[in-house]
Amino acid sequence: MEKRITGHTELLGLVATPIRHSKSPVMHNAACRALGLDYAYLAFDIQPDQLEDAVKGFKALNVRGWNVSMPYKTTIGQYLDHITPIAKMCGAINTVINDHGVLTGTITDGTGYMTALKDQGIDIIGKKMTIVGAGGAATAIVMQAVLNQGEELMQQTIPSYEPHRIIEDYLNEENHLAVISVDGGNFTSQFEKLPPITYSVELNPTRCQSNNFYFTRENAF
Repeated sequence: MEKRITGHTELLGLVATPIRHSKSPVMHNAACRALGLDYAYLAFDIQPDQLEDAVKGFKALNVRGWNVSMPYKTTIGQYLDHITPIAKMCGAINTVINDHGVLTGTITDGTGYMTALKDQGIDIIGKKMTIVGAGGAATAIVMQAVLNQGEELMQQTIPSYEPHRIIEDYLNEENHLAVISVDGGNFTSQFEKLPPITYSVELNPTRCQSNNFYFTRENAF
């Protein structure tokens, strides 16, 4: 990394606690390098009583932007200048953008997911969507789908029986775009009930099976 850092390099980061286990710096620095962007991305383990000072410090240092993870997604907004409508709807912030000292909080889970679907040639307009899960990412996808004018939405929490069964049940309906967004906390107890296989992404003109986690015992975390 030192070979590409110059006097013009700007700082990006991630704020959370605990955070030293995060792979985000590896992923984002690789993305910046691949895209030719002059940024360096670091993880900052910030304690709750340090959050306000950290935001002020980032602003003073002209940190261009940073991601926000637990436990600060619902509390960092009070220290920002603006919050986007989608973040207000979700009640959470996972990204802060610093535009010349003006801090704007937003949430990117929904737009990121919809962009990924679009990149695969899948359009939600006029489609039915079932979102299995009730975590933060699921909420953001629901709100973004509404803003993108999805025809019909149903959100389900993970049932007590095998989650792979409900996935298969929902995919049986024709013209149904099933988006499976599983909250890892709710799903952990179900890992041992699943077969030792990975559910693949299945794309066709009317149906999409998608998942945020690889459903294998080997990848249980």
